Amino acid sequence: MVETVFRTSGGWFPEDAFKLEFLEIPNTGTAEGEDLVGPHGSGPRGTGFDPERCKRSAAVELGVKAGLRIRAVPLVHSVPDWGYLLTEPDRPGALDATKAQKLGVPKGSPLLGQLKRGRPVTLADGTVVSPEEVLGPPIPGRTIAVLQDTSDACAAVEPCRGAACVVHEATFEECMEREAI
Repeated sequence: MVETVFRTSGGWFPEDAFKLEFLEIPNTGTAEGEDLVGPHGSGPRGTGFDPERCKRSAAVELGVKAGLRIRAVPLVHSVPDWGYLLTEPDRPGALDATKAQKLGVPKGSPLLGQLKRGRPVTLADGTVVSPEEVLGPPIPGRTIAVLQDTSDACAAVEPCRGAACVVHEATFEECMEREAI
């Protein structure tokens, strides 16, 4: 079942068809709250985000949904348009089982699993072994970026840097083939 719809650009309004939860995105990407459309928005009707304002815009934090950190980045198009970045939480680093054994955790013990999950364990003699003592550095969560309907995605460049996967719609007219390659 669909729980959340990320609205990208105007044109699709399912409100009358079925109930969905929409994530509200403020029309801003700056700390000062600058309007992204501004006095000279893009597109034929001037309703799209202003290219210059998008360039200096930061990603907008939308919170955590289904365990993923969600951010939105404004994209330049003829109507207000957003791309999304979905990031997994960091995972615990590698368990040093040899070090855990030296600290008194029995080999093959379920306590090793608890340490791997980031939980401290208490040994039979009352000694407490913390995960920080036996785990390597955290493994950063992967990011997937979904960008579409844009003539300029420069606001997404930095937030997308290092992403495991970037899905970007790149529709070009035939006469623009050389620019697409």
